[in-house]
Amino acid sequence: ELLNRGGMRERIDEELLRVQRGTSHIGLLCLDVDLFKQTDGRFGQAVGDQALKGMAEIIHETLRPYDVAARGGGDEFLVLVQPADAETLHHIGTRLCHQITENRQVTTIDGDSIILSASIGGHLSRKNEPLDSLLQHADQALYAAKAAGRNCYRSSEDHHICTDRSTLPSVTG
Repeated sequence: ELLNRGGMRERIDEELLRVQRGTSHIGLLCLDVDLFKQTDGRFGQAVGDQALKGMAEIIHETLRPYDVAARGGGDEFLVLVQPADAETLHHIGTRLCHQITENRQVTTIDGDSIILSASIGGHLSRKNEPLDSLLQHADQALYAAKAAGRNCYRSSEDHHICTDRSTLPSVTG
């Protein structure tokens, strides 16, 4: 029940036009399910779909009512945080990491538990920043989270908190 990437681009464009007229900002979070291709390849598409649906539910339940989430494609999700400042964006990004850590178990048909985590990158809009720049900066922050060991939040402004790395994805029987 999330927007698709095209719907999210339209929504972000609308919000960027709105904030250009004022002094507020919007934030964008890019969220990527860690090691999803390995999980999907090992357990099959049905389990992969279950993991994506579970992740979407966690995102939806964690956001404020006026924030918007979308499936970006594959195992990527986008979150429009509006209105936002650096502290709010940081808080929501780290809260998402925490909620995913707390509620991330998917059970396969064989009863195996798959432990999921996510890397999250965030970017706060700048005055007159175009959509492609906003997406690029959030994506770069996402890659910084992956480079930091996954299962954490990174901001394009270098605000960050990582969860305990001992909770990285694993499979238990």
